[in-house]
Amino acid sequence: MAAREAIFRLNNPADSFNLVSSCMVTSSPTSWEFHGKKYTISPASPSPGYEACMQEVHAVIDSLNVDQCEEVPTRKIAAFSYFHDRAVDAGLISHGQSGVVTVQQFLD
Repeated sequence: MAAREAIFRLNNPADSFNLVSSCMVTSSPTSWEFHGKKYTISPASPSPGYEACMQEVHAVIDSLNVDQCEEVPTRKIAAFSYFHDRAVDAGLISHGQSGVVTVQQFLD
C-alpha cells in the first residue's frame, strides 16, 4: 500500500489529499484511505491508462533506486492478489487455478 500511495502522490503537492493519477481509471474521483489519511484520487486528463500509469510507476521505482537484476525476466514468480488477477486477465493462468509464470510472460 505504501507503493500505491507513492504512485498516487507522484506529481501532486506534498501536503495535498486531493490527488490526480493516471493509475486511477474510474470515471469519477475515488476515496482511498491509508495510514489514517483519507485521499480523494481523480483520474488524470485527458484519459488515464496503462501506458501513462506505467510511466508513473517507473518514475516512482526509479526514484527509489531499486536494483533490477538482469535475470528477473526469466525467473519464476508467485502470482497472487493483484498479479494473479492480471495473469488470469492475460490468459497466463486459468481463473480459480494456481500456476507458474515468469516475469517475461507478463512482459510479452
